[in-house]
Amino acid sequence: AAIVVNSLFMCMPWLALFNVRKRLGNNYGYWAFISCWMTFEYIHLNWELSWPWLTLGNVFAAQPEWVQWYQFTGTSGGSFWVLLINVVLFKQLLTVGKNQTLLIRSLTWFMAAAIGIPLAISFMVRAFNMRLDATLNGTTQKNIVVVQPNIDPYLKFETGTQQAQLSKLIRLSMAAIDSNTSLVVWPETAINLPNGIEEDSLRKNYFINPVWDFLKTHPSLKLYTGIEGYKMYNEAGKTQYSRKIPNTDIWYD
Repeated sequence: AAIVVNSLFMCMPWLALFNVRKRLGNNYGYWAFISCWMTFEYIHLNWELSWPWLTLGNVFAAQPEWVQWYQFTGTSGGSFWVLLINVVLFKQLLTVGKNQTLLIRSLTWFMAAAIGIPLAISFMVRAFNMRLDATLNGTTQKNIVVVQPNIDPYLKFETGTQQAQLSKLIRLSMAAIDSNTSLVVWPETAINLPNGIEEDSLRKNYFINPVWDFLKTHPSLKLYTGIEGYKMYNEAGKTQYSRKIPNTDIWYD
Protein backbone atom coordinates (compact mmCIF):
# COMPACT_ATOMS: atom_id res chain seq x y z
CA ALA A 1 0.00 0.00 0.00
CA ALA A 2 2.81 2.41 0.88
CA ILE A 3 4.53 1.78 -2.46
CA VAL A 4 1.33 2.24 -4.47
CA VAL A 5 0.22 5.38 -2.63
CA ASN A 6 3.65 7.01 -2.78
CA SER A 7 3.92 6.19 -6.47
CA LEU A 8 0.62 7.98 -7.06
CA PHE A 9 1.82 10.98 -5.03
CA MET A 10 5.02 11.13 -7.07
CA CYS A 11 2.98 11.19 -10.29
CA MET A 12 1.56 14.62 -9.39
CA PRO A 13 4.67 16.68 -10.27
CA TRP A 14 4.86 14.82 -13.59
CA LEU A 15 1.21 15.58 -14.30
CA ALA A 16 1.98 19.23 -13.56
CA LEU A 17 4.91 19.11 -16.01
CA PHE A 18 2.63 17.61 -18.69
CA ASN A 19 -0.12 20.20 -18.21
CA VAL A 20 2.10 23.28 -17.94
CA ARG A 21 4.21 22.22 -20.94
CA LYS A 22 1.07 21.62 -22.96
CA ARG A 23 -0.22 25.13 -22.23
CA LEU A 24 2.94 27.25 -21.90
CA GLY A 25 5.72 25.30 -23.61
CA ASN A 26 8.77 23.33 -22.54
CA ASN A 27 10.69 26.02 -20.65
CA TYR A 28 7.82 26.84 -18.30
CA GLY A 29 7.02 23.15 -17.95
CA TYR A 30 10.49 22.20 -16.70
CA TRP A 31 10.60 24.95 -14.08
CA ALA A 32 7.04 24.14 -13.03
CA PHE A 33 8.16 20.53 -12.58
CA ILE A 34 10.92 21.61 -10.18
CA SER A 35 8.50 23.83 -8.24
CA CYS A 36 5.86 21.13 -8.03
CA TRP A 37 8.33 18.47 -6.96
CA MET A 38 9.67 20.73 -4.19
CA THR A 39 6.09 21.41 -3.10
CA PHE A 40 5.33 17.67 -3.10
CA GLU A 41 8.38 16.99 -0.89
CA TYR A 42 7.46 19.82 1.50
CA ILE A 43 3.90 18.55 1.95
CA HIS A 44 5.02 14.93 2.23
CA LEU A 45 7.49 15.91 4.94
CA ASN A 46 5.05 17.92 7.06
CA TRP A 47 1.77 16.04 7.14
CA GLU A 48 0.69 13.00 9.13
CA LEU A 49 1.74 10.52 6.41
CA SER A 50 5.29 11.83 6.21
CA TRP A 51 7.68 9.72 4.12
CA PRO A 52 11.11 11.43 4.27
CA TRP A 53 12.90 8.51 2.59
CA LEU A 54 11.61 9.81 -0.74
CA THR A 55 13.19 13.25 -0.29
CA LEU A 56 15.85 13.50 -3.00
CA GLY A 57 18.16 15.50 -0.73
CA ASN A 58 18.46 12.51 1.61
CA VAL A 59 20.34 10.56 -1.07
CA PHE A 60 23.57 12.15 0.22
CA ALA A 61 23.15 10.74 3.73
CA ALA A 62 26.19 8.49 3.23
CA GLN A 63 28.34 11.45 2.06
CA PRO A 64 27.59 14.24 4.56
CA GLU A 65 30.88 15.98 3.71
CA TRP A 66 29.44 16.74 0.24
CA VAL A 67 26.47 18.67 1.59
CA GLN A 68 27.64 20.63 4.60
CA TRP A 69 25.64 23.57 3.20
CA TYR A 70 22.53 21.70 4.37
CA GLN A 71 22.96 23.67 7.59
CA PHE A 72 21.62 26.65 5.61
CA THR A 73 19.16 24.98 3.20
CA GLY A 74 18.17 21.69 4.80
CA THR A 75 17.62 18.62 2.64
CA SER A 76 15.39 20.70 0.36
CA GLY A 77 18.55 22.38 -0.92
CA GLY A 78 19.83 18.97 -1.98
CA SER A 79 16.57 18.14 -3.72
CA PHE A 80 16.70 21.42 -5.64
CA TRP A 81 20.33 20.71 -6.59
CA VAL A 82 19.48 17.26 -7.98
CA LEU A 83 16.44 18.51 -9.89
CA LEU A 84 18.21 21.56 -11.33
CA ILE A 85 21.18 19.52 -12.59
CA ASN A 86 18.88 16.98 -14.22
CA VAL A 87 16.65 19.56 -15.91
CA VAL A 88 19.55 21.66 -17.21
CA LEU A 89 21.42 18.54 -18.34
CA PHE A 90 18.34 17.27 -20.18
CA LYS A 91 17.82 20.62 -21.91
CA GLN A 92 21.51 20.72 -22.84
CA LEU A 93 21.28 17.29 -24.44
CA LEU A 94 18.29 18.42 -26.49
CA THR A 95 20.01 21.65 -27.55
CA VAL A 96 23.31 20.27 -28.85
CA GLY A 97 21.68 17.29 -30.54
CA LYS A 98 24.13 15.07 -32.40
CA ASN A 99 27.09 17.47 -32.28
CA GLN A 100 29.42 15.22 -30.28
CA THR A 101 32.21 17.78 -29.87
CA LEU A 102 29.88 20.48 -28.61
CA LEU A 103 28.07 17.96 -26.43
CA ILE A 104 31.24 16.76 -24.69
CA ARG A 105 32.59 20.30 -24.23
CA SER A 106 29.35 21.76 -22.89
CA LEU A 107 28.62 18.82 -20.61
CA THR A 108 32.15 18.85 -19.19
CA TRP A 109 31.95 22.53 -18.25
CA PHE A 110 28.41 22.25 -16.96
CA MET A 111 29.02 19.18 -14.77
CA ALA A 112 32.25 20.65 -13.43
CA ALA A 113 30.41 23.78 -12.35
CA ALA A 114 27.18 22.12 -11.21
CA ILE A 115 28.98 19.57 -9.03
CA GLY A 116 32.28 21.29 -8.28
CA ILE A 117 30.94 24.61 -6.96
CA PRO A 118 28.52 23.10 -4.37
CA LEU A 119 31.24 20.62 -3.31
CA ALA A 120 33.74 23.44 -2.88
CA ILE A 121 31.24 25.40 -0.79
CA SER A 122 30.58 22.29 1.29
CA PHE A 123 34.25 21.70 2.06
CA MET A 124 34.72 25.38 2.94
CA VAL A 125 31.75 25.24 5.34
CA ARG A 126 33.14 22.03 6.85
CA ALA A 127 36.59 23.57 7.33
CA PHE A 128 35.08 26.68 8.91
CA ASN A 129 32.93 24.61 11.30
CA MET A 130 35.88 22.46 12.33
CA ARG A 131 38.00 25.57 12.97
CA LEU A 132 35.15 27.11 14.96
CA ASP A 133 34.73 23.93 17.03
CA ALA A 134 38.45 23.84 17.75
CA THR A 135 38.35 27.47 18.87
CA LEU A 136 35.35 26.96 21.14
CA ASN A 137 36.51 23.68 22.63
CA GLY A 138 40.23 24.34 22.81
CA THR A 139 42.51 21.53 21.79
CA THR A 140 40.53 18.76 23.51
CA GLN A 141 38.31 16.81 21.14
CA LYS A 142 35.15 15.39 22.71
CA ASN A 143 33.36 12.38 21.33
CA ILE A 144 29.91 10.85 21.56
CA VAL A 145 29.08 7.18 22.02
CA VAL A 146 25.82 5.87 20.55
CA VAL A 147 24.75 2.48 21.89
CA GLN A 148 22.27 0.28 20.00
CA PRO A 149 22.03 -3.19 21.57
CA ASN A 150 20.80 -6.13 19.53
CA ILE A 151 17.69 -7.12 21.51
CA ASP A 152 14.87 -9.27 20.16
CA PRO A 153 11.87 -6.88 19.97
CA TYR A 154 9.50 -9.73 20.90
CA LEU A 155 11.38 -10.26 24.15
CA LYS A 156 12.16 -6.63 24.94
CA PHE A 157 9.05 -5.90 26.98
CA GLU A 158 8.66 -9.28 28.65
CA THR A 159 8.64 -9.12 32.43
CA GLY A 160 11.98 -10.03 33.97
CA THR A 161 14.17 -9.13 30.99
CA GLN A 162 14.66 -5.44 31.80
CA GLN A 163 17.54 -5.86 34.24
CA ALA A 164 19.56 -7.85 31.70
CA GLN A 165 18.85 -5.23 29.03
CA LEU A 166 20.05 -2.45 31.29
CA SER A 167 23.20 -4.38 32.15
CA LYS A 168 23.88 -4.89 28.46
CA LEU A 169 23.50 -1.16 27.75
CA ILE A 170 25.92 -0.27 30.53
CA ARG A 171 28.40 -2.95 29.45
CA LEU A 172 28.40 -1.76 25.84
CA SER A 173 28.75 1.85 26.98
CA MET A 174 31.68 1.01 29.24
CA ALA A 175 33.44 -0.77 26.38
CA ALA A 176 33.10 2.22 24.03
CA ILE A 177 33.76 5.30 26.17
CA ASP A 178 37.15 6.83 26.87
CA SER A 179 38.49 9.87 28.70
CA ASN A 180 37.28 12.21 25.92
CA THR A 181 33.70 10.93 25.82
CA SER A 182 31.24 13.63 26.86
CA LEU A 183 27.91 12.07 25.90
CA VAL A 184 26.39 8.58 25.73
CA VAL A 185 23.17 8.08 23.75
CA TRP A 186 20.81 5.17 24.37
CA PRO A 187 17.67 4.16 22.36
CA GLU A 188 14.16 5.53 22.81
CA THR A 189 12.90 2.72 25.10
CA ALA A 190 16.22 1.80 26.68
CA ILE A 191 14.88 2.15 30.24
CA ASN A 192 11.53 0.42 30.66
CA LEU A 193 9.46 -1.60 33.12
CA PRO A 194 6.18 -3.46 32.45
CA ASN A 195 4.12 -0.75 34.19
CA GLY A 196 6.34 2.19 33.33
CA ILE A 197 8.53 4.23 35.67
CA GLU A 198 7.28 7.14 37.77
CA GLU A 199 9.48 10.08 36.86
CA ASP A 200 9.27 11.78 40.27
CA SER A 201 10.72 8.64 41.88
CA LEU A 202 13.62 8.00 39.52
CA ARG A 203 16.19 8.42 42.29
CA LYS A 204 14.33 5.99 44.52
CA ASN A 205 13.73 3.28 41.93
CA TYR A 206 16.11 0.40 42.68
CA PHE A 207 15.93 -0.79 39.06
CA ILE A 208 17.75 2.34 37.86
CA ASN A 209 20.49 2.18 40.53
CA PRO A 210 23.00 0.68 38.06
CA VAL A 211 22.58 3.77 35.87
CA TRP A 212 23.38 6.12 38.77
CA ASP A 213 26.39 3.97 39.68
CA PHE A 214 27.59 4.11 36.07
CA LEU A 215 27.31 7.91 36.00
CA LYS A 216 28.98 8.30 39.41
CA THR A 217 31.94 6.33 38.09
CA HIS A 218 32.19 8.79 35.17
CA PRO A 219 31.20 12.20 36.61
CA SER A 220 32.05 14.14 33.42
CA LEU A 221 29.72 11.96 31.35
CA LYS A 222 26.16 12.85 30.33
CA LEU A 223 23.58 10.23 29.41
CA TYR A 224 20.81 10.93 26.87
CA THR A 225 18.26 8.13 26.92
CA GLY A 226 14.67 7.32 26.21
CA ILE A 227 12.53 6.06 29.06
CA GLU A 228 9.01 4.67 29.36
CA GLY A 229 7.89 6.87 32.21
CA TYR A 230 4.86 8.64 33.58
CA LYS A 231 4.24 11.69 35.76
CA MET A 232 1.40 12.08 38.26
CA TYR A 233 -0.61 15.26 38.99
CA ASN A 234 -3.42 16.40 41.21
CA GLU A 235 -6.25 18.33 39.58
CA ALA A 236 -4.61 21.71 40.18
CA GLY A 237 -1.33 20.66 38.58
CA LYS A 238 -2.64 18.69 35.60
CA THR A 239 -1.48 19.56 32.08
CA GLN A 240 -3.58 19.86 28.93
CA TYR A 241 -2.24 16.50 27.76
CA SER A 242 -2.75 14.55 30.99
CA ARG A 243 -5.48 11.97 31.47
CA LYS A 244 -7.45 11.09 34.59
CA ILE A 245 -7.05 7.71 36.24
CA PRO A 246 -10.63 6.36 36.52
CA ASN A 247 -12.29 6.60 39.94
CA THR A 248 -9.45 8.75 41.38
CA ASP A 249 -8.48 12.41 41.65
CA ILE A 250 -5.13 11.73 39.96
CA TRP A 251 -4.04 12.68 36.44
CA TYR A 252 -1.03 11.37 34.55
CA ASP A 253 1.19 11.99 31.50
